[in-house]
Amino acid sequence: MRKEDAILKINKLGNVGNIIVKIMKVFVIIGFVLTLVGAIAVMALPKNLFKMDLGSTADITIDVSGMVGTLDENGKDAMLQGFYDGLSEEDAGVSMNVNGSEYETVSAEVTDTGMYVEAAVDTYSIELGDFGIVCALGAITLVALFITLLFAGKLCQAFRDCESPFEEKVVKQLNSLAYSLLPWVVLGSLTESISESIFTNNFNLMIGVDLGMVLIILFIFVLAYIFKYGAVLQQESDETL
Repeated sequence: MRKEDAILKINKLGNVGNIIVKIMKVFVIIGFVLTLVGAIAVMALPKNLFKMDLGSTADITIDVSGMVGTLDENGKDAMLQGFYDGLSEEDAGVSMNVNGSEYETVSAEVTDTGMYVEAAVDTYSIELGDFGIVCALGAITLVALFITLLFAGKLCQAFRDCESPFEEKVVKQLNSLAYSLLPWVVLGSLTESISESIFTNNFNLMIGVDLGMVLIILFIFVLAYIFKYGAVLQQESDETL
């Protein structure tokens, strides 16, 4: 392949990428406007307009029929009967944390084969304002996405207009794109933990690191240095000629 043909293909791919980025920007802007309007509308409505009370129960079955144990005078497992007697005492309930929700025992019954326990989580409410917060989080995410698309578009423009892929502006836009992706390392886990805290009534702010995104950023930085090295080699070749 001739050098001119290779450059022409790079220019065409850059132009196609630039068009795709522009289309994506339009959809992101529409999504941002919708989420922002939704957040403002929800916040403006009366707080008591909508309220949802939520709760859940857990049924726990313990089957010891296949185990060798000591039975009491009623033919029931003595250890489980003792545990049941302890639960029957005032303020002797047992709590357990399952998927971030704290369950308290509601009732228990010792059966011929083991024990049956019913537990429940405290009822919590979701109000209209909570949905407004989620909309605001969506708007923030779309802003971060739009910023990334801006730098992606500039990189595509650099490829579209370049006379060589090893030009300084291409290297610069590669670095800029990599930096614009840095917020995505923690943004996904942050918004997810906030949303889960709202809808589970269990505040647990967790900031995780997206290793996949870290790998993508490192890969783009490596590409930038490869292109920069290519620019140095090209300059040395031009000076030699």
